Amino acid sequence: MTFKNIFKRKLKPFSDSKYIIKPAFEVNGTTYYEMDDIFNIPCLRGLAAIKYYEEMRMKTSLEFLQAHTEAVKNALRANPIDVFTVDKLNGQLKDRLDFIVDTDTVYKLASVVYFDENENPEEYEHGYNLKKIAKWKEAEGVNAFFLRQPIQKLVPFLVGQDINIQNYSKAVEAITKEHLETILDSLSSEQRQQYMTLFPS
Repeated sequence: MTFKNIFKRKLKPFSDSKYIIKPAFEVNGTTYYEMDDIFNIPCLRGLAAIKYYEEMRMKTSLEFLQAHTEAVKNALRANPIDVFTVDKLNGQLKDRLDFIVDTDTVYKLASVVYFDENENPEEYEHGYNLKKIAKWKEAEGVNAFFLRQPIQKLVPFLVGQDINIQNYSKAVEAITKEHLETILDSLSSEQRQQYMTLFPS
């Protein structure tokens, strides 16, 4: 074999990484990889994973909670105090505690743990991963994605649950939309701008 042919051979993805990286699954012809040891991942990815694990435990995102507290504060500062809105907002937050999981948060967590050849495994790019999540959702339904063995490692409590994940995800999405509408009604125009990413047009 000539030197020319050696250099023409495609190098194994992440062959220069100090981490042990292995293929995890494939979606629409794209292979997604994972660290051999999920507890030994690079710092920046680890920080993003911690954030999303916390959000998974809270059943919502940090931004949602921040917008919610602003809405409550506005209702308490109204003259007279808008007791009805405060009660409604509190009831909605209590409802979220009954969620099994917010499926959107699981997608976010998966985007940290699983990466493709175009990503730096030691960093986490938020914008790129939003597009990656959109590709996952477009390529296959939530049932197909969540029933993959690698994904079940992230949310083992979903295994054996007597629920249709597709229907459950749609129900959570509808409830979240209703909650966000209540929050939006209680925010000032400046606050709406601050949290506009929460409210899809």
